[in-house]
Amino acid sequence: LMRRIQVVAQLVIATLVGIWGSACATTAPSAAGPTIQLVKHFNAPDINGAEALDIQAGTATLVALDQNQGRVAVIDISNPGNPRNVAMHDLNMPDGSQATSIAVHPEYAYYLVTIQNPSSSASGWVEARGLTDGALLTRRPAGVAPDAVVISPNGALALVCNEGEEFTFDSKARTFHSGPGSLTLFRLTADANDLQE
Repeated sequence: LMRRIQVVAQLVIATLVGIWGSACATTAPSAAGPTIQLVKHFNAPDINGAEALDIQAGTATLVALDQNQGRVAVIDISNPGNPRNVAMHDLNMPDGSQATSIAVHPEYAYYLVTIQNPSSSASGWVEARGLTDGALLTRRPAGVAPDAVVISPNGALALVCNEGEEFTFDSKARTFHSGPGSLTLFRLTADANDLQE
């Protein structure tokens, strides 16, 4: 189910970017196929359970989500062979909530984090936070159990996949119930406070 949602999410973003006249340049793969070469394996200090990461290519900045401790590591990878830890941001989430995904804006100095509500049947939310200091810039509601966030290559849109996967069992009716799976789409601007659904 999650794979289908991710595929749908990618198609929706691709379609909307095309509709709004913002095409992205692509390069064809080489005839020999892609290559993957190990540059460096490193342990980020104070990260205990890296759940997700993203890279702002223009500044060679990596953000890594520590799901277990509710924190975000900001790492300078301008020299890939010698990554440098820049900051650690504490998300200060409510007890019982869980950060699940992260995406950094390709141009502006903020990132988005999806956070699941402590109640499995209640809607979660998305937070925009400053890339340099982790300050909370804005918070917007998402669907039940938001689990992944992606930002379009042109930075105009963000899409959140809401899994709604937790379920309860009604022993009288002998049926299972779960929150609805859904997608939440946001428009993005330079000012994260303008995050619009």
